[in-house]
Amino acid sequence: MNKPAAIVSVGVGVAFFALQSMFPISMLLEIPILDSIGSLLASEKSKARAAVSKHLINPLSAEFDALRAVEVEKARYVCGMVNGKNRSGSYAGYRAFVYDVRIDYARIDDDGTISKSHGAFKQCPVAEEENKSLPQALEMAKKLAKSLPQKDPKDLLKSDLLKPVPGSQSADALTSGAQEAPKDSLQAGKSGAPGGVSTQKQSFTTTLGNEGEWRSDKPPLAWPKFPAGDPLNEPSRRRTNSEVISFAADVDERWTSYKAGRNKAGPAASEITEALRALLSIAPESAEFPRAWSLFVRLRKADREVNANRAG
Repeated sequence: MNKPAAIVSVGVGVAFFALQSMFPISMLLEIPILDSIGSLLASEKSKARAAVSKHLINPLSAEFDALRAVEVEKARYVCGMVNGKNRSGSYAGYRAFVYDVRIDYARIDDDGTISKSHGAFKQCPVAEEENKSLPQALEMAKKLAKSLPQKDPKDLLKSDLLKPVPGSQSADALTSGAQEAPKDSLQAGKSGAPGGVSTQKQSFTTTLGNEGEWRSDKPPLAWPKFPAGDPLNEPSRRRTNSEVISFAADVDERWTSYKAGRNKAGPAASEITEALRALLSIAPESAEFPRAWSLFVRLRKADREVNANRAG
């Protein structure tokens, strides 16, 4: 063991700890001798936060989420989401960012709402790698479909697997995307004769008409349709599914904390609307759809409460 080196290391550590207890860390980093020590101790994610904050209009308002370290072709990056206040002092919603460790530089996917002018944004390398895997997954699905026995869809409807059970949907409902009305709600048929049975079916796709019956643990086959002019029909900022879930979950968590009295202020109405629009971009057939639907139901309730309070 190199005892002199060990003694020097311990001495430097004790001296730095003593200085840190006497002065703010920001003052210590201005000392040339300690500047390199501070750089060594700072993690890649800490450097990313600092680099991103420099680009913001209000650096002290920076809020970060979903930070992750990425290595592609021996180059290291930190990717994540950042939220900050705009020039009017309001939080404008999360934006994606990518920090390049090699050149100590960050780029934010923002049009000047929360950030000052800087280099053009480039997608996180991880997102590009994930996109490359999609064709491979589709090819595997095609091969699997070819290996399955080929049957007429009508034959499948005769299968025991699709025989109706109490409380379940019929095979016809499954193929037509509709749900049969409960027996206790059936009304007279077209003839109007007493005791007549209506053949009308409810659409299984969730509609605004029965929004009060939405359940976060029971996602529908497709997203609901909104009338023309509704804010949710406007396009949302382009994000990956994981970024959408992370963004919406953060808005939901802040709303829950506000309702519970843990925070003095909740998310802005514009943030809730943007989170709802972002969730609608997730395809119903994707693995993230159940989680997206759960967040959508919760945030729709939050949106109604916010609008009700503003109207009051």
